[in-house]
Amino acid sequence: MKIALAQCNSSSSDLNLNIRRHKSLFKDAAANGADLICFPELSLSSFSASNIKTMAFEAEDGRLDLFQKLADEYKLCLLIGAPLLRDGDLFISTFIFQANKAREVYSKQILHADEEPYFKAGTRGHKLSIQAYNIVLGICYETLQHEHLEQAKELEADIYLAMVVKSQEAIERAFKFYPEKARQYKMIIAMSNAIGPYDNFEGAGQTAVWNADGQFCDGLSPAESGLLIFDTVAI
Repeated sequence: MKIALAQCNSSSSDLNLNIRRHKSLFKDAAANGADLICFPELSLSSFSASNIKTMAFEAEDGRLDLFQKLADEYKLCLLIGAPLLRDGDLFISTFIFQANKAREVYSKQILHADEEPYFKAGTRGHKLSIQAYNIVLGICYETLQHEHLEQAKELEADIYLAMVVKSQEAIERAFKFYPEKARQYKMIIAMSNAIGPYDNFEGAGQTAVWNADGQFCDGLSPAESGLLIFDTVAI
């Protein structure tokens, strides 16, 4: 199974620009034979407290139909980060598009204290089954929490996808934590990180993948925009 991890920056005000960037990276992934493409946390909206609600999407928002069409046409699973608006509440979420399947949404369960004034927490984990692989999703802060990795183990994860927006300091913690947990739970851990300005820090990139023995397999540079593509069989 080929997985493409996107490393990109996002505008906090220009949704159309973000959509174009997602489409371009999606088509690059398809051209390289990927079966799944994963984007960083809130990749479609970025994060700005002043207008995060205007950049949010309801679960069946018609503006996202184009991504379902892409998934159907290219037979490629697409994971996009965006705020979910449900019953007046906001959730940090990943919208999941699979070929000829109903749209799914996973919402971050463990929020950082800075996020709690704006967002509600999700209540359950999410597992995808693709080509006999169990894929469990995690979003940024929760991916560095032991209990979330323990939940992934309970969900029998073969692959843990971490969709993040991390600073250099947080990336240094991740590069110690992820290989330890990959080795402990015998699962591939793949991280898609953002680049560019986010509030008061810079997304540090360094998108990477570790195999089930905790070995670093491949990664991107801190400022590189593009895709990290890996084959689960090869690692």
